[in-house]
Amino acid sequence: MLIGVGGMSRWLQDRRAHRVVVVADPAVCDTAVARELRAAITWAGATVDVVATPADTAMPGVEVVADHLAGRDVVVSLGGGATLDVVKVAVAMSADPRVRRHFDAAGRSGVIFLRDTTTPVIRHVAVPTTIGTGSERGPRACLVLGGRKRLLFGTALQPDLAVLDPVATATLPAHLVLEGVMENVVRQSGAFIGDVSPDGQRIEDELVLTVIRRAIAVGDRLCAGAADGAMTADDRLEAAKLSAWAQSAEFTSPSRDPFANKGWYLSNELSTMFSARKIAAFAAVIPPWWRRVADGDRRWGSAQRLARLWAEIGSVRAVDADPVQGFRALVDDWGITTMPPISGDDASRAARQCLDAWGRGLPALGTLDHSDIEGVMADLRR
Repeated sequence: MLIGVGGMSRWLQDRRAHRVVVVADPAVCDTAVARELRAAITWAGATVDVVATPADTAMPGVEVVADHLAGRDVVVSLGGGATLDVVKVAVAMSADPRVRRHFDAAGRSGVIFLRDTTTPVIRHVAVPTTIGTGSERGPRACLVLGGRKRLLFGTALQPDLAVLDPVATATLPAHLVLEGVMENVVRQSGAFIGDVSPDGQRIEDELVLTVIRRAIAVGDRLCAGAADGAMTADDRLEAAKLSAWAQSAEFTSPSRDPFANKGWYLSNELSTMFSARKIAAFAAVIPPWWRRVADGDRRWGSAQRLARLWAEIGSVRAVDADPVQGFRALVDDWGITTMPPISGDDASRAARQCLDAWGRGLPALGTLDHSDIEGVMADLRR
């Protein structure tokens, strides 16, 4: 990982890169970070072309991006999670045609694992202009296949380099900065709570809790800065670092359930079904989810870990003793918009769709059944 776009020049020279293509979100093609990026590539002695991320970031858009990779040494993705993910998948497909056939054969599962034998033939540098997804560091991507959002895993999706620069988030609206910080908090919290193994002192647990504490602290500073119209570059950079670092292998463990974050699967389906922002869906799911955890239903997570998480958050900000009420207050303090409640029919439909993608014999939702999922969907934000 590099801090500062200018550091790319030496990286490109060391790898003798001569032909570079930048795939950029149209909204950032003519921003300061895009200009600095082109200057760094040119200084390294490489040629550079800039193309806009396709409007369709499903498979047709991936194929368009894959065509732009022909004859290139390096591709740079510049944008939010959608741009980074479409480039990740295009890089994997360009390395191995079997990847596309693998997608075509995908069944109902919401998660698809790619062959680890696929070795990309083009290097990928990810420069995020948003905060929260951590896509610039993770071996995963989201892709719409068959009309449904799928979660892809595979080493071929791992970018070769992540470049963080506060200039890249300088034009990001304040509410999206805070949404990004919250996304990192809820993602790490969900994985921590959903792990029902004994609450010991594993180093990966300590790392996760450290990230959450620091993210809460920087989020509060950013919130105060937004109120004054002065979010600092240092705070935006720290938020981006925390999001990126939390995707590192050091934050996972062979002993941890890779499907621990039950709330993510429900939020993913709600976001897709109702065209809601991902964090709005997550913020609505957490209160009924955490209430079930606190009440001792271990299928949803560990009450002991929830209590420990909340004590850690309480060490950096004043919180309600009840994690559910405290989380609602945090969401309100940061101005995070949440999904409104949905009808009983919609709750039942969402539960069916969620189980089709993640349950009924698939590992993500474990033994949770339709009534369990429907109950959470019916209780959004209660």
